[in-house]
Amino acid sequence: GGGRAAYLLSEACYRTKGPLSYCRPIAYIHDEFLVIVPTDIYSECTDELTRVLTKGMSEYHPDVPISVGVGVSSHWYKDAESVKVNGEWTIYAQ
Repeated sequence: GGGRAAYLLSEACYRTKGPLSYCRPIAYIHDEFLVIVPTDIYSECTDELTRVLTKGMSEYHPDVPISVGVGVSSHWYKDAESVKVNGEWTIYAQ
């Protein structure tokens, strides 16, 4: 499932038009994707990112509930977590 999710993410970033076409995946570590996202459209990109990753995993594990954790920050931080407030993702600050 992770490989399919990575493929769909790469396709959305490099081969299609949409919010993820402005993003660049730079690392996949165990079960995490590190993606550079423009600050002015980060919330829209995060919504699409979670949709794409959930779709990729669900194709291989249709009977398992899939959830995607999100951490939006200005730098990588292992424990970064973000939540959606009033339709916008919060930016994690250490």
